[in-house]
Amino acid sequence: MGRLRNRGGQIWSVYTGTNFTGRCLPVSATYTGNVTQYSLNDQISSARPGPCPA
Repeated sequence: MGRLRNRGGQIWSVYTGTNFTGRCLPVSATYTGNVTQYSLNDQISSARPGPCPA
């Protein structure tokens, strides 16, 4: 199961590619859930604080 938890108090962006490339999904400051609904199970390769770029 592709569980993801953000307990950091700020938005994070997770990416399917290394070095913040590929598809981006913003993760809210208090998100705990299953990312398989976004087709990202075992697909996240990098993450950084802040929203996804426009």
